[in-house]
Amino acid sequence: MFFALLKKFLSFFLIFVLLLVTIPVVSATEQENELQYDFIDGNGKQHRYYYIDNGDGTCRFHSYLGSANELSIPKEIMGLTVTSIDDEALKDKVSLTFVNIPDTVLVIGLRAFAYCFNLKTVVIGKGVRFINSQAFQSCTSLTGINVQNVEAIGHLAFSHCTSMTSFRSQNQLTYIGENAFEYCTSLNFIRFSNTLETISKYAFKNCTALTTVTFPDSLTKIGLKAFQNCTGLETINFGNGA
Repeated sequence: MFFALLKKFLSFFLIFVLLLVTIPVVSATEQENELQYDFIDGNGKQHRYYYIDNGDGTCRFHSYLGSANELSIPKEIMGLTVTSIDDEALKDKVSLTFVNIPDTVLVIGLRAFAYCFNLKTVVIGKGVRFINSQAFQSCTSLTGINVQNVEAIGHLAFSHCTSMTSFRSQNQLTYIGENAFEYCTSLNFIRFSNTLETISKYAFKNCTALTTVTFPDSLTKIGLKAFQNCTGLETINFGNGA
């Protein structure tokens, strides 16, 4: 009798374990309707984009599976317009040396390209309005950045980009976040747009190659130690607003 009951118990236990194993677990990405798009390039190499349908005819570029050196973020995937690059979408992609971001993209996410150590050139499209925190942090081969219509740059966005020699903002930029360019030790040229209002604290800390800074009249706030340890800085031209 005892052994019969034990056998029955073990049977139920095994069924219970099997149910636990076979019940599907829905991940966060599945809940957000993560989709994939596979394609083969002209050299016969296979690549995969992951994207998330926003449900309004647009999508977010979520991640990339492949080893391309040069990557152009697509304007659209399966008929959906790409309007943002997700957080950490291309983080740690050390194969990348060149990235083109299309005009359809409005937002570059948190740490989207962080630690892409071999990334030398990024073309930022005219549509980009916001570069989030740490977006290009420690892209140590990045040589320069030119933004056209970016309105805000988050904290640590370009920190430790030690090969960056120039930063140019043409229009719209109003805000530079904390530590945004700290330890950009090769940075020797900055051109601020005439719309810039705020440079946050420690924004250009330890930019030791910087020799001249000219602030636009629109600037109203320079944060605490914004240019701390800029040991090569010789000339500062203040605008009427600072």
